[in-house]
Amino acid sequence: MSLVKNVITVLFTVLILGSCGSDSKEKIAEESFIVMEEVSKLLEGVNDKATAEAAKPKLEELVGKMNSLKDRASALNLSDDEMKAELEKDKEKMENLMKKLMGSMMKISMNQEVAAVLGNTMSKVKK
Repeated sequence: MSLVKNVITVLFTVLILGSCGSDSKEKIAEESFIVMEEVSKLLEGVNDKATAEAAKPKLEELVGKMNSLKDRASALNLSDDEMKAELEKDKEKMENLMKKLMGSMMKISMNQEVAAVLGNTMSKVKK
């Protein structure tokens, strides 16, 4: 269960911080949603140790993209209110994506073999 909690916290942080990136808030927010959608789709296909091991290289690539987005977003010093306002623009999209991710992460956390394969990868996402 702690894997799910950690991953959801990190993913939510990337979405929040991603909405205030150094290029533009809008560009980073959209890229964040795209990466999170890719993570969600990838995790939906993970059902056992074999599929987890097959998905791990792509997940590592996506974790790198999430970390890059966080770095770009951290370059700006926007207030919490500014970040919240940007997220509110795509509130429904964010809520739907978070539901999908939470479902995938719950499924993974229920399978100890899968969690053992992917847990270390997800812990590499910058907080």
